[in-house]
Amino acid sequence: MDLEASLTTLRTASVLFTGVLGILGALGKFRRKDGRLNKWGYATIGFILISTVISILTTLMEAKKEKTEALGQLARMEGLLNELTRVGQPITQLEVTFWVELPNTTNAVQEYITELDKAIDSRKVELRSLFPKTKDLRVAAVGLNDELLDVDVRQESTYWPKDHKKIIGDIARTFRFMIYIRKHPIKPELFRPLISTNPGFSDWIVMSIPLKSENRISMNVRDKKLYIAGSGEYEKALWKANGKITSIKDLYGSQLFLLPPNTFDLELPARLKSLENPLGKTIIRSMKIKTILLKFSSGREIWIDGDKFTKSKYEGGAPIFSIVLPSNENELLDLASKE
Repeated sequence: MDLEASLTTLRTASVLFTGVLGILGALGKFRRKDGRLNKWGYATIGFILISTVISILTTLMEAKKEKTEALGQLARMEGLLNELTRVGQPITQLEVTFWVELPNTTNAVQEYITELDKAIDSRKVELRSLFPKTKDLRVAAVGLNDELLDVDVRQESTYWPKDHKKIIGDIARTFRFMIYIRKHPIKPELFRPLISTNPGFSDWIVMSIPLKSENRISMNVRDKKLYIAGSGEYEKALWKANGKITSIKDLYGSQLFLLPPNTFDLELPARLKSLENPLGKTIIRSMKIKTILLKFSSGREIWIDGDKFTKSKYEGGAPIFSIVLPSNENELLDLASKE
């Protein structure tokens, strides 16, 4: 029996007992000649007690009903406000800016770092000038006393990787992450990068087409570290979603996966073996994320320091970078580097 039915029963019983007590009060005699209560007197007291209990129960249940209705109304209002917030903060675009480090774990990367370091050192004076003449190297950041911190190499530069180091340039030129977002996090090792938004896979997917880009190679002069840096917007034609993630608010507590290219553990057919480049796969699998900037709409950007990502294998390949995003705005801001 639900709360409303119980209240109706108690109210009916209360009316009946009140009527009975009224009749007894008008017609009944409750005491004997010696002043003691007779059976009608005891019955009347019993009816009064029962009526009192019913009144108390009715009051308590009405209070419970009012509280339940108030909580229900509050929940409906919170739901409405949540929907209004979602509508007011829609995901309207996806622009990704990234810096990924290529550790010097291969001869090609080591040699290219040495080559760039010598080139930068030989042109330090020119690079420090207010209007450097060289277009082959571009200063991206300087420190105190005009110390060179970061120097960029554009694709048209004569210092762009060549010969056996050409694979570094090929990776940099077309590098782009595939992006998957799940509303409910899982262990990264169980993730399957299928282009499907069916339950159990991903709720929001952005595919990557490795076309020519404006990506560049960046050298940290002080630490002798090599990065691929770039920025690009993913066209909506590359999006696939099931409706669970449509706003910035939906990103709170969700799980973000970044999948670099060439990470699938697939055995290519013999006729395609010539297209496989083991060195390229080795370089990509050794990379680290330095910083990622995700822009989901005008004025809504999420900076994430690379150390916040978990680098792991996934079902069918490696590596994959994943992070469970915080559940509120303040913690989301804390994902950015404090450097």
